[in-house]
Parts: sequence; structure tokens; C-alpha cells
Amino acid sequence: MKKSVKQAIFTKVFKHINKQGPCTASYFEPRYQYKNKSCAIGCLIPKDQYKRGIEFNPVEEDKVWKVLVNLYPSLTNRDKSFMNKLQLAHDDHYTDQNEKPAWLKEMRKIAKNYHLLMPK
Repeated sequence: MKKSVKQAIFTKVFKHINKQGPCTASYFEPRYQYKNKSCAIGCLIPKDQYKRGIEFNPVEEDKVWKVLVNLYPSLTNRDKSFMNKLQLAHDDHYTDQNEKPAWLKEMRKIAKNYHLLMPK
């Protein structure tokens, strides 16, 4: 994927999660979009292109990946790791409001590893 697209995705996810806060749901509830909230990857999927069938599937699963590639045609299989890291930063490091510093640290790490700028 082009660096500009990667930066745009990173910025969109960062701003969305920074505003929304902790994860959308538990492992027993939908994760991509749920009760007017969405996960890190779910915020990239417009409501009119969201399909309930993607729920409970990891980012790299074909059901989810096809939706993302349709939205961001420059995505390649090599980008699955990047997208998964964005998702896991939220799922694993921001399950309640007290974990925001851990999430920010993880996002800084992703930005550094992929040579991206942290949004303001």
C-alpha cells in the first residue's frame, strides 16, 4: 500500500479511537460495529458496506479482508499485519478508560515502525 494511504488509515483509526475510547464489545458481542461504536478496523467501513457476516472474524480473514480491499484497493496481503496491529492495539490495550496511555504507547510504536506521523 502507498505510504500516503497507510498514513490516512492510521490517522483515521487514531482519531476515531481517540474520540470513542475503549473497545466496542466483549469477545461475545460484535466487534466491528456495535451500538453506534466501532473497532479500529470497523471505523474504516462505511455503514452501507458493513456486513454482519464479518463479525467474529479476524482482520486477515477473507470476509473482512475483501471488504477492506474493496474500500482501499492498494491494500495487499503484506498490509494484513499493519491492519491487524491497529486492531490489536485497540482490542488488547484499550479495554477501559484507564488504559488510554497503553493504547497511545502502542500507537506510537506502530507509527515508528511504519514511519508514520502521529496525528495531532
